[in-house]
Amino acid sequence: FGFLLLGMAFYFIDPLLPKLVSNYLLPVYGIIAAVILIFIDKTANKVKGFRFFKLFFAGLVLLLSVYSLLPSSRLSPDWEKFEISSYEMALANNNKIIIDFYADWCIPCKELDALTFSDPRVIDEMKNFSIFKVDMTQTLSEEAENLRKQFNILGMPTVLLIDSNGNEVNRLTGFVNANEFLKLIQNVK
Repeated sequence: FGFLLLGMAFYFIDPLLPKLVSNYLLPVYGIIAAVILIFIDKTANKVKGFRFFKLFFAGLVLLLSVYSLLPSSRLSPDWEKFEISSYEMALANNNKIIIDFYADWCIPCKELDALTFSDPRVIDEMKNFSIFKVDMTQTLSEEAENLRKQFNILGMPTVLLIDSNGNEVNRLTGFVNANEFLKLIQNVK
């Protein structure tokens, strides 16, 4: 249980760390904890039920940790970094637009990337849009504050769906699954 508590502390601090560190923190911790439980810790090894549970749990953690360190084959749309000139050009060309306002410390933002925006059906439908990502991690910066006022952003994640006439037709503030998001973007004209 000590390993679980320490793991939860790492989980909650993870969004505050740079991406380079946060991508490896929990998997490396999981591998270390599993190796200690399997090879070093001898606590209650004479109790068969406990020993089985400990080894099963440590093996599961080890497998998941190693799997999460493998290079990801996860699909992702070709997001364009938000620039006001690119946005205005997309508006002038009557493109449909998706703008994703996210922050590195935002857990629902990471869920959107991992579960919604990585869905092949969503990626395919998003090819009909100009798609922009706006990094709001530095919330107190002048640039972030200007964008927050311009687009009336109250929190992250916020995803704006803009039709070909330049009108905002939907605003998502929070996580939605791939099926819901697909329905929403299919209805943008």
